[in-house]
Amino acid sequence: AKQARQELAAQKKAELEAKKEEAKRKRESLVASQKEKAQAFAAKQQKSKKEADSKGLISRAAGGTVSLDSLGEKPSGFFLFGKKSEANEKKAPAGVPTINKFKKNPDGSITGFIMGSTSFREGERVTTSKLASNQKVESGSVVKTVSGSRYFLK
Repeated sequence: AKQARQELAAQKKAELEAKKEEAKRKRESLVASQKEKAQAFAAKQQKSKKEADSKGLISRAAGGTVSLDSLGEKPSGFFLFGKKSEANEKKAPAGVPTINKFKKNPDGSITGFIMGSTSFREGERVTTSKLASNQKVESGSVVKTVSGSRYFLK
């Protein structure tokens, strides 16, 4: 009977050791799985950050295109084709907002995209009040509205 109890105790001890080993393997497996998930998540975040950055660069380019011009260098050769000389290009007088891509409306007002104004956001589309009479509406000129506002047309 004593030997049977010892065998039973040894069997239970062996079963307990097996359970401990199984629990240890499960813990190790779970930790490894969590590490893999964390690495995959970090890689996914890094990839989405790179994609967002590349989309941000493209969206800042005019017209949704990427410029082939050398960054920070003066353009030369092919890149000068169709461009006006910088020496001939007029600049807005100090304190006078610029209206880019303007058009004259039938009512005598001007519509375009404003830059350098304290009243509007940069690049916001605006329509002026009617222009005062006898003014040249052309690129490089300053126009005055009936309300007294002045704008440089570009």
